[in-house]
Amino acid sequence: MDRCARRCDATFWGLLALLLAVLVGCGTVETTVRPSLPSFVAPAIDPLPLRVAYGFADDLDTPRVHRVGSSDNPTAVHSFEVGAASRATFERLIPALFAEAVPAAAAPGTAGTIVIALAKAHGQRFPQPAYATVGYTLTFMEPDGSVAGTWQVDGQSKRDGTLDDEMALAMRKAASRVAFEIGNQPAVVRWLERAAPGHDAVTTGPTERD
Repeated sequence: MDRCARRCDATFWGLLALLLAVLVGCGTVETTVRPSLPSFVAPAIDPLPLRVAYGFADDLDTPRVHRVGSSDNPTAVHSFEVGAASRATFERLIPALFAEAVPAAAAPGTAGTIVIALAKAHGQRFPQPAYATVGYTLTFMEPDGSVAGTWQVDGQSKRDGTLDDEMALAMRKAASRVAFEIGNQPAVVRWLERAAPGHDAVTTGPTERD
């Protein structure tokens, strides 16, 4: 009887261990995506003749969670932590686009304030090619606190690299679009007109220097 009991006990625990292994194998696979800080130099462009303020939305550092669903593991979850890299990107970019940029909301003597928010961040490794997408919303605030306009800028990378690398390149593409299109945004055009009536470059945006 003792031998039979021991055998049954061993069988029970063996089956339980197997069941737990199966459940763990089928469980959610969580990955944190944290792109490196930007390494690009400030764009070589002529800055717009404005003094602006700039700041970041309060939830910039909140991770954006992407439940993949269509990968080789349908329970995969990617948590995109792009706040630090985003902040570093725009802290390098915005001062290069304007004659002066003050990192403080509603700073006195500025044409207005640009508030940068993270609109989306997602990507996946499978099915290949791997990709990452990032989107930012730039809100242009008048000195009196009213909203002068908004602009969503997206960037995407699809080079089949790691998600960290894909997201870093997607962010760089979004930053490049900001650099060469921000001068065409209606709110910025109005700021330029107020600062220098008759300004003949208000629809051209920043221009690349030789």
